[in-house]
Amino acid sequence: ELVNFRSPELMRVALQRFEAWLRPLRAQFALGSELVAREAELSKGVFHVLDRHGKLLAVVNFINWTAALLPIARPIDFENATWMHRPPSAADVPHGFVTLSVPQLMWTYAVRTTEDALPSRYRKHTMYLRRLPQLPTGWLRDEHLVTLRALSNGPGRFAAIQAATQLSEDALARALAALYYAGAITTNKASAGHIDKKRTPLGDQSSLPPNSDMLTSNFSHAASLPPAMGASPPLRSDAELDHTAPAPFMLQSRR
Repeated sequence: ELVNFRSPELMRVALQRFEAWLRPLRAQFALGSELVAREAELSKGVFHVLDRHGKLLAVVNFINWTAALLPIARPIDFENATWMHRPPSAADVPHGFVTLSVPQLMWTYAVRTTEDALPSRYRKHTMYLRRLPQLPTGWLRDEHLVTLRALSNGPGRFAAIQAATQLSEDALARALAALYYAGAITTNKASAGHIDKKRTPLGDQSSLPPNSDMLTSNFSHAASLPPAMGASPPLRSDAELDHTAPAPFMLQSRR
C-alpha cells in the first residue's frame, strides 16, 4: 500500500503500523537486555516479570529454557519491571503469550545491541566449541558461520580466531557474543565438545589458567544446558569439514 508522504495523517498511520509490527521484536530485545543485566542474580527456576502495575509481561523458565512474552508488551515496560522467582508449578504460560527458546531470545538481543556483550574472559582465554547453536539456519550470518568453522577446526584464543576468520576485532567480538548467548561456545574446557578437548589449539598458546571459566553462567555453563537442546552430532575431521559452514550444522539444518 502506497503512502502519501505529504499527508501527515497517513504518515502517522503508517508509522503506527511499523511500530506495531516491530513491537514484539523490540520487546524481545528489551527482555534479552534485562537477562544480560541480571545474569549473575538469576538461578534455575521460573521467573515472572511484572510491570510497575503488577501486570504479567513475561514468564522466563530456566527449567525448560523457554521465555513467553505478552504480545503487546512495550520495551519501556521492562525497564522497571519486577522479577519474581516462582516455583516450577508457576510455569504455565497465559493464553496468547508468544513463546520462544531462551537462546533464540538472547540471540535476538546479541545481534542487535550496540553494547560490547562479550564477557571479558573470552578476550583472554582459550575458546572451545561447545555445541552448534540450536537456531533457525537463516538466523546465522556469514561472520557466525566463519567463526563456527574456525572453532570446529580447534579451540583458540581471540587473536588466533581473528586470524583464522579475517574478521575485524569488533566484528569477531559481536559474532562471539551472539554464539556465547546461544550456548555455542565456552572457555571452560570441561564443557567443550569432546572433539575440541582433543584438538590442538589454534596459534601459540599457554595452558588455560585453572578455574578461569568456572563462573556458573546461565548461558554458558554446562550444568545449565537444557535437555531439549542437547549436544549436536560429533564434529568431523578437518578434511571432512564443509568450507562454508560446519558440516554438522548444515546436515542438522536439513532435518
